[in-house]
Amino acid sequence: MRMLIEAIGKYSIIEIPIDTIYDSEEKHQTHFKPIVDSFQIYRILLRPFLKFILSSSSASLIDLTVFIFFCNLLKEEYPLYYIAIATVAARAVSIVYNYGVNYKTVFNSKKSMFYSGMKYVILAVIQMSLSAIFVTLLIKITFIKMEITVKILVDIVLFFVSYHIQKTSIF
Repeated sequence: MRMLIEAIGKYSIIEIPIDTIYDSEEKHQTHFKPIVDSFQIYRILLRPFLKFILSSSSASLIDLTVFIFFCNLLKEEYPLYYIAIATVAARAVSIVYNYGVNYKTVFNSKKSMFYSGMKYVILAVIQMSLSAIFVTLLIKITFIKMEITVKILVDIVLFFVSYHIQKTSIF
């Protein structure tokens, strides 16, 4: 199964019809176990995404912890910019951790660490900027005044976009 998934888009696959031969038409029974076999198929298909979820979740905990720390530290002194500063500081810490885990564990990349790292940093800067912009805008124009709630919602949307870009373009 994994071999077929890896071959998608890399090799042309030629379907060859085969005859199914049973010992006896009367005693024919399937060896397919719907629950067990479906679970095994989805486990293979979803493994990279589940690893990405774990990697991103742990990086998010780091990111949110640093974000809360800097929001509390800077809110009074820099009321207009504290969210942007806290976002940059938090993302700088979590990006190093997340890149390493994604490169080695999630995508098991064989690409150059330098080039994939450069692409990852560009993606992270864009994602960080979008996060800061959308969190700031949503705090200003909505009734939600808790930065952390808005940040979590914005970052969930950016999570799915980031997974697609990392899977197809970076690793």
